[in-house]
Amino acid sequence: MCKLLEPGVRKISAAAAKLIRSEVRNEAAARRERLLSLGATDDIVKGLVRLFELDGIFGLAALAARKKLDELALARAYTTLGEALGIDWAQQQIARFMPPTSGSAC
Repeated sequence: MCKLLEPGVRKISAAAAKLIRSEVRNEAAARRERLLSLGATDDIVKGLVRLFELDGIFGLAALAARKKLDELALARAYTTLGEALGIDWAQQQIARFMPPTSGSAC
């Protein structure tokens, strides 16, 4: 599985800064500040925030590998579709109102 997904994950991850919308960057920054204020270490916070920023990356890499599609083209299409349908906005609004699970810092 790692061998199949790694190239796509690396490719999308490297281009993530250009793919991530400002709303996601703002939410990531807010989560970063919240975790730091709760006493999480910088290393832990970096990893958790990166996971948030790369939400869906494994599914995109798997789909691209299975269908032999360009990972970045697929990621751009996914981002554009989410933006056009308001799915990205809806996901962010839901995430804001979801209470943290017990023992969770975010």
